[in-house]
Amino acid sequence: MADDRPAALVTGSASGIGRAAALRLARAGYDVAINYRRSEDGARCTVAELESLGGRHLALRGDVSDDTAVAAMVAAVDDAYGRLDALVNNAGMTSSTPPEDLDGVDLRPGPQPLAYAASKAAVVSLTRTLSRVLAPEVRVNAVAPGWIAGEWMQRTLGDDYDRLMERRAAWTPMKRNVTAEDVAETIFSLIASHPFVTGETVVIDGGYAATT
Repeated sequence: MADDRPAALVTGSASGIGRAAALRLARAGYDVAINYRRSEDGARCTVAELESLGGRHLALRGDVSDDTAVAAMVAAVDDAYGRLDALVNNAGMTSSTPPEDLDGVDLRPGPQPLAYAASKAAVVSLTRTLSRVLAPEVRVNAVAPGWIAGEWMQRTLGDDYDRLMERRAAWTPMKRNVTAEDVAETIFSLIASHPFVTGETVVIDGGYAATT
């Protein structure tokens, strides 16, 4: 049954940026549906954290590349809350194939760095297009974080994590690396505090891209 609390769906939110965004929304009074594909234990922990903040929250398992699964998720949100005020489309994947290894990219379903990079450019274009098509009822914005301190970059950089992250921080005007909470705060700000901003991609990297 619907109530006066706004509702949000955050995909890929068992951990990382999605989890931080879900928690930020819950702290602001949102009921939050989180989504996960494989990380069931992480999803349970995230829901427990959300519930400690009050409100009604749920975890929905589903692959966002599957149209049927996405439709089922949206239906579950509608059943639970009767509304959807914010969608954080966070789920994403990559692989360990080096960017210069063109022979390693098969472009079959399954992420590779070349395809991953191309998909990011597509997201920017899609953001602009949807912001026009869905206006004025829906605003569409994207965020583009820099290197995020934590699990994702630890997996990516392996034993070089500490050294490379320290170097990245030294080259960043803000003298530190981005955190999931930094990204979540920007996402929340776009949702709650910028009613006339749409079609934009906000870079969150402490000035790194602008100065290097």
